[in-house]
Amino acid sequence: MTDTGRGTFSLSGRPITEPDTLAQLDLAEDETAIEVPKLERSYYGASAAR
Repeated sequence: MTDTGRGTFSLSGRPITEPDTLAQLDLAEDETAIEVPKLERSYYGASAAR
């Protein structure tokens, strides 16, 4: 995941094409899903308030 600097992020990964996996997702017709490897994940959100 890369911060674009415009308030959005760019993701790259392997497109998910398995019908059984896609059937579990609620995607619009023009959307797709990608698999993001766990080792490349970074947390960009704010930490939880205590």
